[in-house]
Amino acid sequence: MTKTVTKDTRPSKGGEPTVTKVATAPAHGATDKAPHTKRAVAENAAATKLAKAEKTLADAKAAVTVATATATKAKGAARKDAFTAKAAAELAVIAANKAVNALKREAMTPEERAATAKPAKAATKTPRVAVNRTISKGSVVYANAKGGWTLYMVTLTLKHKDTDSATAAHKDGAAKAGYPATKPLDFKWMDAKGYIKLG
Repeated sequence: MTKTVTKDTRPSKGGEPTVTKVATAPAHGATDKAPHTKRAVAENAAATKLAKAEKTLADAKAAVTVATATATKAKGAARKDAFTAKAAAELAVIAANKAVNALKREAMTPEERAATAKPAKAATKTPRVAVNRTISKGSVVYANAKGGWTLYMVTLTLKHKDTDSATAAHKDGAAKAGYPATKPLDFKWMDAKGYIKLG
């Protein structure tokens, strides 16, 4: 970067002033495109901070190497202290590594962040509407003198010829029977048990 300085070298009776270009140091944080910008200063500060964090990480890794060697050789009562020191050194590496990664993320451009971002989760698929199926009596008779959900479900289902009508009846009469209408009838389970037969 140069600074233009005008010197008046005219003699007492006329003459033209001469222009002298004097080289000067660039402003702190200067870039090729901008002589001095807040962004350049911020980038320099971030780079310095990252360099310090990477140095801390390197030192922490070196400390782990030393602590590991010490713990391996330690015997007796000193062995416990040596392994405690090794564990502390390993935790320091984890912390330093997190700090470095955080600074690297901060330094990323919006485009770089977008490129490394995790892909968005796929939209939840709309559950397929169940097909109405015919119902007939199964080969197994369910009987439970104490009643219960299964007896209610099997009895109600066998009173209907298809799953849609059984479901509608359940929604209308579940509360009266003492069961939540939101709890669905498990037709596939009853079919697998042999209580009903789905068509």
